[in-house]
Amino acid sequence: MIANKQLAAFFYTSRGRGLFSCNLCNSVRKQLAGSGYSNLVAHLAWKHAGYEATYASLQASSDRSLQAFGFVAEEASHLFQWVRWIIERNMPVHEKCMEGIAIEVGEKLGKEMGKLFALMLDGWTHAGIHYVALYAVYETAGKLRIPLLGISPLEDGDQTADAHIKLFKNILDVYDKTSDMVGFLVGDNCATNQSIATKMGIPLVGCASHRFNLAVNKLMEPYGDLLDEVNNLMVELRHENNRAELKKYTDLVPIKRNVTRWSSTFTMVEGYIRIRAEIKKVDAVEEMVPTGGKHRKLVALFEHLKKFESVCKRLQREDADMGEVRLMFDSLIAEYPVMSEHLKSTAKIVHTPAFESGVVKRLFSQCKLVLTPQRRSMLPANFEQLAFLRVNRGMWDVSTVARVSKQQGS
Repeated sequence: MIANKQLAAFFYTSRGRGLFSCNLCNSVRKQLAGSGYSNLVAHLAWKHAGYEATYASLQASSDRSLQAFGFVAEEASHLFQWVRWIIERNMPVHEKCMEGIAIEVGEKLGKEMGKLFALMLDGWTHAGIHYVALYAVYETAGKLRIPLLGISPLEDGDQTADAHIKLFKNILDVYDKTSDMVGFLVGDNCATNQSIATKMGIPLVGCASHRFNLAVNKLMEPYGDLLDEVNNLMVELRHENNRAELKKYTDLVPIKRNVTRWSSTFTMVEGYIRIRAEIKKVDAVEEMVPTGGKHRKLVALFEHLKKFESVCKRLQREDADMGEVRLMFDSLIAEYPVMSEHLKSTAKIVHTPAFESGVVKRLFSQCKLVLTPQRRSMLPANFEQLAFLRVNRGMWDVSTVARVSKQQGS
């Protein structure tokens, strides 16, 4: 059994004064000195299912990797461990070595991509800067590959389709590729992405998970006021005094929702149902606890949300194929007709209906690489390098580090 101390050391970074930030989602938890690690581990169990397996696999893979690559210089082995630790734990950057590793990985990617591939994009705004992450989608040795090609800010904050296309060209140039080699585009079903695909003359394969998220949000609209009540309750319970009172009865913590992600509503309602009895013992919020018919509606809604959660997990599996996705969507439409607006193959949100009917690709869940407050001053080029090596971790190893170290004379 893995000790809580080991899990806390691996998954958290101390911020001082009893505060720890989760390395998986950047949320901050409080754990007083001498009180163990129950609050930190409870967060992992609540928000990051499978964290123990993740920890075990990383430890096992790091042990195997050094044995599998034969003999290398002890200095190179130590450097590899440092670089791996920096990348996987988001520690300060070793710029010189990482640049050399990134160049090697880039050369390998360029050869592996060939002359026909797809592009997948994701984007978000952080600290006033809009970043776009561009992935390649292709098959090699019978396996689907989705490596990160680049993650860059758009010039002057221009988020138009033309600005995206220019960025794509600049990134593809690094790999000696052209837009003529792009077979289709994978991304959210937003207007900008549809315009990009139209201008490039290629189909847009909309993200199935994105459409599913929109469909579930549509279905939950009649429950809006009730869910707002539960969210307000969770917010109140997160206040210091109320949280301290609740902790007397349970180690589980109240979770509020993100209205743009239906899965956070599932997590919130699940948490409410699990700790409702304990919540009622907190005098300050007793009158806010849903009772009678409201509570029964939440329990009934949760039964539907459990079905949606299983579909969501299936969409995020690597072996989910187009036939299964279409079958799941058709089954959902039959049971919940209101979802057809987003899930039917001819939905308005679909950019290329004929293409989508034959090719359904899911957008793999990728961890968004968000700059932490400690790294707001990091140059975009250094951030891109760190993100590139982290996402493409499977394309470099101790031998790569040894070669780079030798070339650089370090």
